[in-house]
Amino acid sequence: MILKEVNYLLGIDEAGRGPVIGDMFLVCVALTEQNEGRLKDIGVKDSKKLTPSARARLFPKIIEVVDAVVVKRYPPHVIDAHNLNDLFVEGVNELVRESFKLGLKVRRIYIDALSSRKHKTNLLSKLPEGVEVIYEFKADVKYPIVSAASIIAKYLRDQHIRYLHSIYGDFGSGYPSDPKTVEWLKNVAQTKFLDSRAEIVRKSWLTIRRLVRKDGSESSNLLKWFKK
Repeated sequence: MILKEVNYLLGIDEAGRGPVIGDMFLVCVALTEQNEGRLKDIGVKDSKKLTPSARARLFPKIIEVVDAVVVKRYPPHVIDAHNLNDLFVEGVNELVRESFKLGLKVRRIYIDALSSRKHKTNLLSKLPEGVEVIYEFKADVKYPIVSAASIIAKYLRDQHIRYLHSIYGDFGSGYPSDPKTVEWLKNVAQTKFLDSRAEIVRKSWLTIRRLVRKDGSESSNLLKWFKK
């Protein structure tokens, strides 16, 4: 239940920014200042130090503690058509606007920062006046409310990847540093299922460009895929 005369905090983070396969999730959580300490009590911490099973156990506990969760989801074709940093900036603003529409009296917003100073200036200029903004690197490590947003985002990404595995086979984590992911991309480019599987891949990623350059053939499936 949203309380009208109580100060709320917002925590914002993402999951799936770097992978070559799958969606990116941007999450905002809201809770009252009085309840902030409860996140530590239930074991909320840096999501990167948690296994997928640990994130799954924490997910329902976080949902019980927070007062609202707002999610933005970006599939590969949207990511391919935009600058990823610009998507993040616009996504954060949309999450904040949606939170205000819920009637929240927001006192402070915590955001896990991007590396670009230009995007920081752009982001802060669009946020509501009169609200304190904490925009810091590794905010998901420092502030439990951002850790909670990060855990939810990663949990949603975990479930998304599990679903994609059930349809398209085990491609690993979807990150370009994962050998299983790279091998899956190579194999898919040689199969008749290319078109149906291409929709889960970010074709603008450097990983795909490198595979195209290595393949080299103008008639290859991979090059046709990349040019679509």
